Amino acid sequence: MAGRFSDVNYPELLCITYTGLIFGLTTQPIRKETFFDQPDVMELQFMSKVDKLNEEISNLENQLQLMKLNQKQIEKEQIILIPLELDYKFYLNKDLSVYCLNIETQIPIDHILIQSNCPIDLFDLEENTAVSSSSECTKDDGNALLTTYRCQVNTTRFDIQFRTVEGHYGHVSVYVVPKINLSNMVTCKCIKLLIHPLSLHCLTHHIEDEPLKRYWNSLQLTGNFSLTEMHNWLSMSLPETPERPTLINSDTKQGDKNDNHDSEESAQLFYKSIYLKSQLKCVYAKGYANLQSDNLSTIAILKDVLTKEATKKKIQLSINLGTLHYLVIKFGRIPTQSLAHIQMDSIEYMLRMIDTKLVYLNELEKKVKLIKPITELISNEIQSNNRDNCLFKQITPNDNPLPSDYLPLEYVQIWRDSNKLKQEFKYQSCQLNRYYECIVGLYIDKYRFQGKDVSYRKNDLFKLLKNYNLDKLIEYFNQELSV
Repeated sequence: MAGRFSDVNYPELLCITYTGLIFGLTTQPIRKETFFDQPDVMELQFMSKVDKLNEEISNLENQLQLMKLNQKQIEKEQIILIPLELDYKFYLNKDLSVYCLNIETQIPIDHILIQSNCPIDLFDLEENTAVSSSSECTKDDGNALLTTYRCQVNTTRFDIQFRTVEGHYGHVSVYVVPKINLSNMVTCKCIKLLIHPLSLHCLTHHIEDEPLKRYWNSLQLTGNFSLTEMHNWLSMSLPETPERPTLINSDTKQGDKNDNHDSEESAQLFYKSIYLKSQLKCVYAKGYANLQSDNLSTIAILKDVLTKEATKKKIQLSINLGTLHYLVIKFGRIPTQSLAHIQMDSIEYMLRMIDTKLVYLNELEKKVKLIKPITELISNEIQSNNRDNCLFKQITPNDNPLPSDYLPLEYVQIWRDSNKLKQEFKYQSCQLNRYYECIVGLYIDKYRFQGKDVSYRKNDLFKLLKNYNLDKLIEYFNQELSV
């Protein structure tokens, strides 16, 4: 049935089903009335979800902000290390018998640390304005030298000079530390320098033999080593050794008269000591080597080094020194007596070679000690004669500041050359003790090859050297010892 039942403004239908159900249909829009005391459940659920999502978004934003803050803090704490770039040159100054290290960097140097496990003597250079400080070293820490140089502002170049001791070998580590820069952190750079057992020898192309009538000591080695292994051992012992052996024909071998090795491919090397002016010649092949030198201490150093290297590789090595013949095996040595190859006359020859230098150094030391009293004498005499400083400065180098009968000309010459003598003595002062040590080492090596230990006589020998006289020194060396 159609009509307007509930609202006159909207047409409606009233329907009755067969089962008696009555329902109506209207065109009026349905408007849901909401009462405060009856909230909509669906809307509440929807709003709850929205609130949870907003809360999650807020938490995520807080977490993101916290992560950004942490990242900024980490970036501030992180150090980006940049390797230090530097150029250096390491070489042996043959005129001064010292090793030189020249360092150049792009950025200023803060300080330089020098660490050495073998004894070396550092020189103070005038051009270096750095402040040096040394630490005491003991045998337990494995350091023979530990020195720090604190550089002045904007120092980008630094020079180091040091003298080595033959027979002592190892490494010198130089740590170059740059100035700290908060924007760019640059790492320290380590320069590792190898010090050879015979560090004061240099490679030469020939040997001066006949003109100087040298007495050659010979060290002969036989064993199951190759030519390359022997060359590597020599390169560990001597500087400037070429990478590959210098091969020679069998008929040009010097000092090798063993027929069993004539057909073997052999090599040779010649060296000269820039310090003692001694010579060394090496001829070697597979399973055989003959090393000759006019300095007995050179032979002793080579024997110790080669024996040590052969023992490391468990190579059976027979070393013939003439005075003693050792058979080096894996677990020990068997000494047997032998003859020849060691020239005792070479010891006196080396002493006479050193004598020229010692006499010169002793004279230089005496002159330097006289500079101060001579200068004071001249100054006092001038002042006593009422001469002012201006007159004193006007004295030419050719003038004698005092009457010749009062001040001999030889002392005047010392006064004139005072600056030159001081500069020369600066480099030569430590050489006296070095030459003394070479003489003591030569004395010990002489008797060591005879199976005698004379270390207890070192102090007496040093006392003799303080009042140096060549004839007395040779007499001391030639004394017969029972022990």
